[in-house]
Amino acid sequence: MKKFYIPILVLIIIFAISGCRSLIPDKLVEGVYSLADISIINEKTYADSRMEIIKQAINTKDAERLRKIFCNEFTDDEQKFISQTEALFDYFDEEIESFNNETWGMSDWEIFSYYSVKTEANTYYFALYDCVEEYSNPKVNGMNSIRVYNAANTEIYGLGTWNTGWSNKIKAGIYISK
Repeated sequence: MKKFYIPILVLIIIFAISGCRSLIPDKLVEGVYSLADISIINEKTYADSRMEIIKQAINTKDAERLRKIFCNEFTDDEQKFISQTEALFDYFDEEIESFNNETWGMSDWEIFSYYSVKTEANTYYFALYDCVEEYSNPKVNGMNSIRVYNAANTEIYGLGTWNTGWSNKIKAGIYISK
């Protein structure tokens, strides 16, 4: 009788382990995470997956893809969301070819990441501020802000860091420095 239970138990354990891990790739595509998910992957992978979603959204001019990752504080203001998303799409007249994570950091519930982003002719800097899980104000959970800088016109210094209280100055939205 024990011979019958052991293989069944082993199959159940294998299924449970593989089933839990298989949820993460779907979340990478959708951009929906919790702190528990981030502990399974890692902060850099999380930040890179967000940048990949932003890249795809810009290249396909897909506002709904951005809406899925942004916080409600931004998306609830429909007029602001539409105008800032359209401005982002209009800013890029060519597709983003690649991006490189220059630096990232995480506090208890925030992830800040900086990227150099390349199109065929230009290089840009993206500064992303993502609120992973803020229990006191759930409206800010999600991508809070994207800041875009043309590398030819600005330097990455001055964007602020998590050490200088940058998050206290951030307003939800998409901001483009020309």
